[in-house]
Amino acid sequence: MSPRFLFFYDLSGQLIGEYKDNAATTAPADDWLIRQETIWLSDIPVGVITKPTATGDIQVH
Repeated sequence: MSPRFLFFYDLSGQLIGEYKDNAATTAPADDWLIRQETIWLSDIPVGVITKPTATGDIQVH
């Protein structure tokens, strides 16, 4: 089974969140991993939050 992804956009069409289904682990079936969340200031991306693995730390760029 291929991994499932969810993408969320704001009203301007800017990507604000990218998530991966975490069903392959022992976590609850509705658990989604944060692949990336983008923080926008108007139309300028000013920060990105990532979490590469389920047990890894959240990283801010």
